Amino acid sequence: MLICMSTYSRTAVNNLDLHVETGTYYARCKVQGNTVRHAVGQDKDEAIKKKEVWIKKIKGENSRIPGSLGSLVEKYIEWLVEQVTLGEITESTKLYKLDGLKYLRNVWPDFDLMQLSKLTKKCMRKFRVAMLAKYSKTRANGAITVVREIINLSVENNMISKSDAAELLEDTKYSNVAYDGKRRLAHLPSHTDFLRLRDEVERRCKARGTLGFWLFCFLYLSGARIESANFLHWVDVDFVKGSIYYRKAKRGPYTTPLFPELRELLLKLREITGGQDLVLPTKSIQTVLTGACKALGLHHLSHHDLRHLFATRCIENHKDFSIIGSWMGHHDNGRTCQLIYGHLREAFGTAEAADLKLM
Repeated sequence: MLICMSTYSRTAVNNLDLHVETGTYYARCKVQGNTVRHAVGQDKDEAIKKKEVWIKKIKGENSRIPGSLGSLVEKYIEWLVEQVTLGEITESTKLYKLDGLKYLRNVWPDFDLMQLSKLTKKCMRKFRVAMLAKYSKTRANGAITVVREIINLSVENNMISKSDAAELLEDTKYSNVAYDGKRRLAHLPSHTDFLRLRDEVERRCKARGTLGFWLFCFLYLSGARIESANFLHWVDVDFVKGSIYYRKAKRGPYTTPLFPELRELLLKLREITGGQDLVLPTKSIQTVLTGACKALGLHHLSHHDLRHLFATRCIENHKDFSIIGSWMGHHDNGRTCQLIYGHLREAFGTAEAADLKLM
């Protein structure tokens, strides 16, 4: 008999509730979107056994495909490759997620052998605690994303139900990460060193016979993310209105002005490429950028650091955070820029004030 009641308290055991007034345990699951319960007695150990039998019967667990977390790894890697092909994630994001898989295996020794039928919320909590004990919050969050995506794959492959997956992930939460702008931007080169780097990147790209230098300059002059740059089409560049429309962006599509130096760059690039389809034929400049930094004795820089350099130069040119934020595709009236670059504005303002004369 199925019983639907309201006065229940969840226990630490998956799909097992305690009726507060009577002290009776009830097995719980969802059937066609509705929560249903079944009385399984007042002895907890016996209730757990009965609960398993009832849930298998009511949900048809015998039709589920058995398997372990490890059995899903190959499918997960295939899914990541598919996401790259579809343009949903970049190659670097795929590699980042594979690193997350490696880290979670480091703290979860029996991960590959863990049967999905035996997976509990307690296992998930232990994993999260172990990750945070060994790695930073950022790295732990990355590994949690991998686990969540693998669990979702298990649902798609009829290995566990959607409701079971949701319950497993209840305590697998992300940790809040305090953004330390000073630490993250401390390695950015001075403008003089940047100009040296620009020349070195240009030299190396010419030697390779590639158009990578144009991508380097575009990222610096636009402040766009690499993903947005890779999906920019010539039809998105309006030289008449003086604007660029980024159709692929982290926080949704956005439009920015066509800055003078950026306009000049794109006009030259259009002459070279013929203005067909994608604006930037080169997808990545990371290999050349890494080699150039090493050759010049500069700190390693990524595509994203060129975005940071764009914002830094905007601040040095006295642009407001809300304006900079809109140019970078933010939708929070400058709050993110204030969080990341606020100390730069403060330092720059102090330097500007040093020679101020009012009388």
